[in-house]
Amino acid sequence: MTENATRTPQSKRWALVLSGLLAATLVSGCLDFGTGNSAPQAVLEADKSTGEVGETFRFDATKSHDPDGNLSLVRLDFGDGTVKEFYNASEANVTHAYTDPGDFTVTLTVLDDAGDDPEADSAEAEVSVNDKVPVSAQVASVAPPGGTVSTFANQTFNATAEANSFEVNLTVQNVLVVGETQISLRVVDANGTELANESVSIPAGGNKTVTFQRPVGEAGLHTLEILAKQGSARVTGDIVVRYDDAAPAA
Repeated sequence: MTENATRTPQSKRWALVLSGLLAATLVSGCLDFGTGNSAPQAVLEADKSTGEVGETFRFDATKSHDPDGNLSLVRLDFGDGTVKEFYNASEANVTHAYTDPGDFTVTLTVLDDAGDDPEADSAEAEVSVNDKVPVSAQVASVAPPGGTVSTFANQTFNATAEANSFEVNLTVQNVLVVGETQISLRVVDANGTELANESVSIPAGGNKTVTFQRPVGEAGLHTLEILAKQGSARVTGDIVVRYDDAAPAA
């Protein structure tokens, strides 16, 4: 008991030296007790920037990380009201399909695990979703054959203010065994302004592919008018309302 309680002058000198070193280290800031917190890093990758309504996009946030800990939350907001949350970044590799056309901003937000005061980081990806409208078995003809009464086969499609252009892709088939068919294809916007006017002639029993792209006029309901000037034709294909940056044809 007496021996353990006794301090020699040498031991006292060592205690003073260690105390001095500790104090100097604390003052200089060289001793790190782990009280600092580094911000997490959000990394978002998309497999494509352009698609169509109903088409699957893939978004990968698995490269997000916290340099000095773990992520406590990984949140993906797809810009259309849909949100997915994960508590492990390795699970944040997901697909999403949009039900409406337009331009959307996908936002990734990550939080670290620093208790009551976590650090956050975010990243974004921009995607454009085009709308494809089918043109199914529309028939236009002149009745009677060789007559002057033409029948229309129209297809409507909507273009919002965000839309950049529309693209018409059609196959026009002459359904006559004998004689040429002539078809006029006209597109008008919501105000009735003509945006395109194309004519095509098809020999008996033949078919032709017609493709053209034009800027969108007034937002709203547009109409593709299919008019037979001579003969009879079956028209199939689609109309793509484009929200991406694909330039319209001159």
